[in-house]
Amino acid sequence: MTQWFSSGMWSDFLTWRGRLNRWPYFFRTMVLGLPVRVLFDLSYAYQEPFTPVRTLLPAAMALVFVVLLYMQLIKRCHDLDLSGWYSVVALVPILNVVAGLYFTLKRGTDGSNRFGPDPLAEGTV
Repeated sequence: MTQWFSSGMWSDFLTWRGRLNRWPYFFRTMVLGLPVRVLFDLSYAYQEPFTPVRTLLPAAMALVFVVLLYMQLIKRCHDLDLSGWYSVVALVPILNVVAGLYFTLKRGTDGSNRFGPDPLAEGTV
């Protein structure tokens, strides 16, 4: 478990290139999802009276986390040997639930694929 908390887990956090297997994907979505939820709740809690600092600032900050979440989803698609464009499915209501379960639970491609080496292979972690 300590391998997921090492610098290797966070070294490719700000890129959509490469592959991301199930456990780091799940962990990253949980870590990034919590601030998104809190920031959106803050933006809605302070709607009266409307001020940009109380409503737009938390929403803008949450947008940054949503972009980071989407980057992780693209890497997860790459691990499944799918183009990052398949992550657009996450934007379709109802279908996004099924796709989310698929992306989280489906085992990635064994060995190297067109997006890079297997993240679970010996020596790549």
